[in-house]
Amino acid sequence: MTNKTLEQHIAELNSEYFASSMTLRTAQAWRDDGIHTPEQLDHHLSAESYINLYKSENNIKPRWIDFSELTTDQINTMIDDLCESINFHQQQNDSDLTQYQTADIDIDFKMNRYEVMAFNRGYFDS
Repeated sequence: MTNKTLEQHIAELNSEYFASSMTLRTAQAWRDDGIHTPEQLDHHLSAESYINLYKSENNIKPRWIDFSELTTDQINTMIDDLCESINFHQQQNDSDLTQYQTADIDIDFKMNRYEVMAFNRGYFDS
């Protein structure tokens, strides 16, 4: 990652992923939570996204996973794998439900990492 500040990284995430009416919390709020670098923020957002996505699919948080032992890339791979599994199961369910019309789930992996976590955890400033 480049030598950018936490403020610069938050501004990039806000402009790339979030609507103008919603932004991630301030850098100082993240620092108060022990997150001081862009890398730490990405790791935290990815871990929270995986936890929330897993919980929404399985109704249980994966508390047995120690995210501090994983890299951000490893967590993102886990998110991709979980999304593929969700899509596979949705397709299986769709094929079993011939009398009902179901919506096709198309998950944008990168946005999902940040949006799932942000909406579920209140990481937006108003």
